[in-house]
Amino acid sequence: MKHPMLTLILLLWIFSANASPLIYAEQHTLHSKALASEKAYYVHLPEGYQESTRKYPVLFLLHGQWDTLPAVATLALLGDEIPQLILVGVQGSGADLLPGSDTQSQTPYSHFLNDELLPLIAANYRSGSMRILSGHSNSGRFVMNEWLRDGQAFSAYYAFSPSIDDGQLSSKLSTLDDASISAKAPLTLTLANEGEHMQHPFEQITARLQAVQAQGFRSTHLSDQSHSSSRHASLMFALRGTFYGWQPGYETKTGPFPALEQHYRDFGARLGFDAEISQELLQKLSAYFAMQGTPEGEQNTALTIEHGIKRDTKNSEGFWEIADYLRANDNPKAAETIATSLCRTLPQQPRCSHYQGKAGGLSTSKKS
Repeated sequence: MKHPMLTLILLLWIFSANASPLIYAEQHTLHSKALASEKAYYVHLPEGYQESTRKYPVLFLLHGQWDTLPAVATLALLGDEIPQLILVGVQGSGADLLPGSDTQSQTPYSHFLNDELLPLIAANYRSGSMRILSGHSNSGRFVMNEWLRDGQAFSAYYAFSPSIDDGQLSSKLSTLDDASISAKAPLTLTLANEGEHMQHPFEQITARLQAVQAQGFRSTHLSDQSHSSSRHASLMFALRGTFYGWQPGYETKTGPFPALEQHYRDFGARLGFDAEISQELLQKLSAYFAMQGTPEGEQNTALTIEHGIKRDTKNSEGFWEIADYLRANDNPKAAETIATSLCRTLPQQPRCSHYQGKAGGLSTSKKS
């Protein structure tokens, strides 16, 4: 090849011309009076946010300039194990995260977070009353200091492999009585494979919190994780613990559909957000109920489909896919049950033009 450099440049130009950025969060900037500087924050909205009207829990993630992308990936891996969240990554490092001198001292960064950013997010996004503060490494240390100082501004606090080897956090904890600790919001504390200098204070802190039965306290030693990789494992552990019970049991899922609706209403009311059954689960249940071939199954199929379409008429497409799959796999009766329910709920759909309105539901033959 006579002109390898020219060829390489051309290939790079073609690649860049056809590439588009992968956007995982929107970056915003806030001028902080408390810090007398600009601070960035990064907002990742859950799928379907723009089409819905419901309120979501909010996860405030420190070290947002570095840890937002890993957190988005973790949420994707968890899928519907937990409810959908608004994720707010918050810029901060170094001197921002230095602790106050005692459990009563509030730092400028704490004022920025509590007095400026939280009200801004509440005013501009559909956030529920449930909000979580999360940090890793020295931002995890900041989270623990906030928990010790106040412990009630957030619904839960996550401190992942925090910097605890200097004994400062253990010392502050020792100044609090059992009643003060028990009154604080739940704390999740994790430790990666950090060595003895971190292991000993970790064990001291966990022993004290377990002894006083601190509300919702959870901890784990991730001995198979490095300091960096513990971010994923820690966030999974913490979110699974916070939202334990989100996924209903088998009997609730497959029983009368109104009981499933009540499960999610109760869960959301308890934690302060609008809980919602995932569309994926609704589609699975429509097939399960339709295949029962009973009056109860038909009724639950209709209620399941009505619930999904009432939320968003576009959800009908997913139910049609289930009907088509059942028909293609030698289960025409179950397919007709789903199709009948679809057309009774949303009769203006094009595929309902041959709806007969009786048992047998839809005709698959064309009119001559």
